[in-house]
Amino acid sequence: MLRRDLSIRSKLLVVIAGTTVLALLVGFGVMAWYDVNTFREEMISQAVVVAQVVGSYTVTELAFSYSEEAEKTLAKLQAIPDLEHACLYDRWDQLFAGYRCESAEHPRPPFDSPAVLEQGDELLVVQPIVDRDESYGTLLLSISKRSLRHKVGQYLRVVVLLVVALIAFTTVAAFRLQAVISRPILALAEAARRVSQDGDYSTRVRKLATDEVGSLYDAWNEMLAQIGQRQLEQAKAEAALRRSEQRFRRISEQSTDAIYVMDAEDRLVYVNPTFEQLFGYPATEVTDESFESIQLVIEENRPRIASIRESWWLGGKAPTRYQFKGRSSTGKVFDVEANTAEIVWDNQPARLGMLRDISQHKQAERLLREQQQQLEQHATQLERYATELERSNHELDQFAYVVSHDLRAPLRAITNLSTWIEEDLGGMLKDETRRQMDLLRSRVHRMESLISGILEYSRVGRVRSTVEEVDVSTLIREVVGDLAAPPGFRFKTGADLPVVLTEKMRLAQVLSNLIGNAIKHHPRDDGEVEIRVEETADHYEFAVRDDGDGIAPEYHEKIFVMFQTLQPRDRFESTGMGLAIVKKIVEEHGGHIHAGNRKPHGAEISILLPVSGGSAMLTASKQEQRRERA
Repeated sequence: MLRRDLSIRSKLLVVIAGTTVLALLVGFGVMAWYDVNTFREEMISQAVVVAQVVGSYTVTELAFSYSEEAEKTLAKLQAIPDLEHACLYDRWDQLFAGYRCESAEHPRPPFDSPAVLEQGDELLVVQPIVDRDESYGTLLLSISKRSLRHKVGQYLRVVVLLVVALIAFTTVAAFRLQAVISRPILALAEAARRVSQDGDYSTRVRKLATDEVGSLYDAWNEMLAQIGQRQLEQAKAEAALRRSEQRFRRISEQSTDAIYVMDAEDRLVYVNPTFEQLFGYPATEVTDESFESIQLVIEENRPRIASIRESWWLGGKAPTRYQFKGRSSTGKVFDVEANTAEIVWDNQPARLGMLRDISQHKQAERLLREQQQQLEQHATQLERYATELERSNHELDQFAYVVSHDLRAPLRAITNLSTWIEEDLGGMLKDETRRQMDLLRSRVHRMESLISGILEYSRVGRVRSTVEEVDVSTLIREVVGDLAAPPGFRFKTGADLPVVLTEKMRLAQVLSNLIGNAIKHHPRDDGEVEIRVEETADHYEFAVRDDGDGIAPEYHEKIFVMFQTLQPRDRFESTGMGLAIVKKIVEEHGGHIHAGNRKPHGAEISILLPVSGGSAMLTASKQEQRRERA
């Protein structure tokens, strides 16, 4: 490679002369290699011919064991230049005759075919002696290479002298030829130097020829004209860029985001006041520094950030929006979101970045993920509980069926048996015995009612009926009609009872128990029961009032417990399951039940049912119709 600081004249001289010299060296080198190999092949060929001729002359001596004649024949070989020794071996590979063989160090027979071997400074020719396909022995000739080396040396000296002479001639010719090419180029270089020093782009060079160099002169002059025009445009652009940078600085200084500008060498060339506040470094300390040198990024994130920046400058695909963990001057680590864009800063490519502290956002995300995980765990637990509950309900249904079938059958048998006994004995029964039989059947009936109550209580919350529109006023009339109250009983309801979406069977069951209890526990046959329904913003309140003796305060909670009655069962037949079932129905639907007394006398049981999420929910169309009628 040519040195870059060489002049164009020296480079042309080196190229012309070097190319010529290289061609001469390659050409003469190939020629010398070929001639030297030719000399060697001629020497080998001559030696092989001598070996063949001598071998043909020694067939008879070997055949008849004339060793003296063979010695004479070999002695005649001393006339051959550079012959070191000649050895003749018989068919048993024993030395038969020789010339200077005593001190010879060379390979011994057997040899199966003619061969030429090079051993140090000697050339060994091996010639098997064969006549009419019968082998008689082997001839071995050793010839020195001295004459070959001498011949080659003389030849190479002549070649070297010729090459030196041609190189000298080529150098002189190249020196003269390069001037023809370099003179116009040097003139153009001098013009460029003057333009560079003076900055005068109105300078032009005079065209000297119409060849490629002349075209270069035309292009040079045109380039100077374009540069002069672009200088004017660049001056205007630089003025606009300075104004733009001033506006950018004013805006960035008021921004709540940390803003920085980074050059192509990853050095910070500008940071705004928010950047200083975020990282705790003044602008004077971070200018001309990289993120890594002042450790603005934690060590774990540095390789990824460095890879992103490298992709920017290499033109590869790199994210313009990414996140990392930053570190302030106090060592505080916080989450940062970065948005970057490519810009021009001081006429150089640069990168604009906007940083925002998202630590609180990340903390909120982590909390949401934790809550989501907790919800998923809770959902899994609920699903498991639901499966277990479904299994438990199935087992409870099976148990309820068994209880209903296996317990009621003996009770019915007892009732039938007592009736049959009473019928069979007829007039033989005493009054006390009849009273005992009636008491027995009443206890059986109570047991059957108790079993029915327990089964009904177990079904509450597990068996859902169809949700439908229910007119509460119509439902109350149906319930009262089914209860068969005494003729003197009076029932009062409000004038405008609502229409609700609910399970009609459950609501009817609740009202039937409450109204039935009011009738059953009233001390008079001409009592009064009032059913009131009031609507609020988020619930309905159902209240059943009577004008009886009321409920003692210590029983306000006990009456809702299973098997609890206000009076002994011998005086008043009751299972104590009715209000327990009512309470369970209400609470299963998100409601609340309460018992109390009204003034001046009487009892009141009220129920609160939610408008949504519970069993009762007002139909909007019905509600509007009723309000219009009101």
